Amino acid sequence: MAETFGVSSFKGCLIRMSDKFIRLANVIKNPANDQVNESVEDTLIDLANYAIIAICLWREQNKKADTR
Repeated sequence: MAETFGVSSFKGCLIRMSDKFIRLANVIKNPANDQVNESVEDTLIDLANYAIIAICLWREQNKKADTR
């Protein structure tokens, strides 16, 4: 969906990672900030998954650049 708005998939993934990181920081500062009932561990797993996706997208993006 990121590309629909003119943002690369890689950058879109980084944006989602930053959303998760900010959410994590807010919940750690004050557990009352948890409005989606997602544990700290779940959020960290999401960040790890987004990191793996970002690696794949980065490689794909650079592979396209190498073939030009």
